[in-house]
Amino acid sequence: MPRPKKRPKFNHQANTNEYLHCLGSMLKWSEILLNQKNEKAYNDFLNWIITKQYFKDNNEISIKKIAELSGYNSAKISRWLREIYEDILELNQKSPGLFYQEKGFNIELHFKHYDDYCIINLSIPIIPRVYERLEFYFIKAALGTNYFWVKEITHYIEENEAQVVVSLNGGLVNKYREFALEKALFYGNVNFMDVHKKFDFQIDDELRQLKF
Repeated sequence: MPRPKKRPKFNHQANTNEYLHCLGSMLKWSEILLNQKNEKAYNDFLNWIITKQYFKDNNEISIKKIAELSGYNSAKISRWLREIYEDILELNQKSPGLFYQEKGFNIELHFKHYDDYCIINLSIPIIPRVYERLEFYFIKAALGTNYFWVKEITHYIEENEAQVVVSLNGGLVNKYREFALEKALFYGNVNFMDVHKKFDFQIDDELRQLKF
């Protein structure tokens, strides 16, 4: 199964509040990171903010207020929030089992938005179907959106083990556009490799020139 060889760099530049609220949407993941005892400089702050529940999605809380209450300066908090978020993503790739639950299906979610991508391992109650919508706020700091739709489902089976990979695209699905693309690929009007190399809007321009 394809996995990134190193931590991806995102074109989307999240602000500090975005990191704060994304981390707050998956508080358990910050606890998983803290339990790794990685001796990072942010550990005391991370323990404090988890204990105080300041990762909760509270629009009234601000970085300035957190700085006043915690005793750490705002610049350091901003840097730490970004590092915590990125370290969670990295840990999720290196040790996906930490993010699985006893119940549900263990899957890989492959998120794509424009030319950014991110992979998340987790457990969900059911496997989503093609064209279904998925909202996942945690990923917004990485890709700039929290709304996705299921592009395809792939099942990998090897050595009596199965892995489900769900590929998702950012935004809302246009089923007519997807039908037009499949038809163009079938008739050879659009190159299969171009679909992976070009932006969606470039493919859309090609589709609009075709007569169906």
